[in-house]
Amino acid sequence: MAERAMELSENFWMPRFVMGITCALRGELTQGFDWAKSALQLAQSHPLCVGLLAAVLARSGEKELADRLLGDQNRATPGSFVIYHLLCSETDAAADWYEKAIAQKDPVAAVWAASDLFKPLRESPRWPALAKLMNLPQAVLGLR
Repeated sequence: MAERAMELSENFWMPRFVMGITCALRGELTQGFDWAKSALQLAQSHPLCVGLLAAVLARSGEKELADRLLGDQNRATPGSFVIYHLLCSETDAAADWYEKAIAQKDPVAAVWAASDLFKPLRESPRWPALAKLMNLPQAVLGLR
């Protein structure tokens, strides 16, 4: 589907971002880097693209470069750090930043909840409290 979206608009960053996330989740870091870099170039420093690129860099052994990218306060947001920490398998840190994103009423926080990227967070002991902060239905809370 992302390839089809790129056919429709080759200058739209979102399909490249999705492909970068997909590759990073699969451990395909070289491809993930290429997608993340092109998404960031098109998105003009979009915070979510910053988080993705930083995660791919960190997982590729470029932690110092990732830290510099995330350290730019004009580029990073709680959402950036959520993506970064989830892709780096740091679930507790991701939960901390997700809570901040929810508190800031990040418009995509609830949308993220159902994504494959968030599976480790949904399986964590912190998930019920995070889901309640967003007033998600009981089924999403993991309660019956």
